[in-house]
Amino acid sequence: MTYVWMAVFGGLIGWFTNWLAVRMLFRPRRPIRVGPWRIQGVIPARRAALARAMGQAVAERLLSAEELLQELAHPALREQVAAQVVAAAAARLGERLGWLPPPLSQLAGGWLGGIVRREVHAFFAESLDKLLEEARAGLDIAAMVEERVEAFSAEELERLFLDIMRRELRFVEWVGGAIGALVGLGEAALSGWLR
Repeated sequence: MTYVWMAVFGGLIGWFTNWLAVRMLFRPRRPIRVGPWRIQGVIPARRAALARAMGQAVAERLLSAEELLQELAHPALREQVAAQVVAAAAARLGERLGWLPPPLSQLAGGWLGGIVRREVHAFFAESLDKLLEEARAGLDIAAMVEERVEAFSAEELERLFLDIMRRELRFVEWVGGAIGALVGLGEAALSGWLR
């Protein structure tokens, strides 16, 4: 029976300490002064450094400005955008030419639609690369992510982390319980052996 109780208490202590450690990542959200010490959750206390690190990680490892601009310059996307612009222009032309008799409005619409189509494709061929190059100079993904993370409240930041890592953090708690139970069994065995 000693083995069972030692395993149970060891498991509870291991689980509780890991549970508390996970909670202390986020809490207390605001610093609490205890004598000369300041106690605050790790993530709220280091939010600025965390935001900076997340911004750099996203920009360097997940989605660089260069990769984003390459996707925007992809020929299929260009064609899709051009087709939408042409369709919108054709619809507007149809509205504007509605006063003409049907055969004439269709003829004029087809002629003007062809001009619009050529001009949109010419614009994309001539100007889009220049626009993307200008965007490249001003696009700082790391700063954007850092600014967004900095703007989160402590509650929102906790919710974000828990949404992403809830299962993993729960696993850490239960592993602490399992390790504590093993330590409890080891202590019981050691104390029985030393008697």
